[in-house]
Amino acid sequence: MKRKLLKLNVGLKKSLKCNGKYVLLISLVLAVPATVVAAEDDYLNQLSAEADNTYTQKINKKSLDAAEEKQLSKMEKMLANERPTTYKFYKKLTTENKEKVLKVHISKNKLSITSKAIMDLYLSN
Repeated sequence: MKRKLLKLNVGLKKSLKCNGKYVLLISLVLAVPATVVAAEDDYLNQLSAEADNTYTQKINKKSLDAAEEKQLSKMEKMLANERPTTYKFYKKLTTENKEKVLKVHISKNKLSITSKAIMDLYLSN
């Protein structure tokens, strides 16, 4: 058993001497993209944090009746829980556009249609 392990150990040493250059090259090639991805992640995280800190307008709930106010609260909770990225865009809409989104949501009562309306209004500005 010891002889087999010794032969295996000697074989590994020889193969590492020959392939050591390749191992070094492969490790360098694999390490470089990881640092680039990490740098991109930091940049994207900074952009996202900056976007989160922008001013958001709120709907004047006094202009809504009780049913609409309840629908607004329900819609905002659903967006925040089920589509958080879309909710971030929703928070950046003007008050007028938020009211349009609410009307779409009340009439269609589908989150997918509401999300599309949010993105359409956000991108049209």
